[in-house]
Amino acid sequence: MLNYWLLAGTTTFGTQGAVEFVCDPDRVRDLPRISNATGGLAPFTALLRIKVNRGVPVEGDLVALRRK
Repeated sequence: MLNYWLLAGTTTFGTQGAVEFVCDPDRVRDLPRISNATGGLAPFTALLRIKVNRGVPVEGDLVALRRK
């Protein structure tokens, strides 16, 4: 089974920040382990707040998480 991630922001900087968030092993640990009955990744939606400084995403925080 393949897992797909859809990353989107309200601006290009927000999308870039979301990509950097999920590519950083230390940051992605903020996302709790969400598994389904077969041990795979269960669908979820995460809301991130990305701080942008001078056109560069500098910080990302997990605001909310919803399991589907």
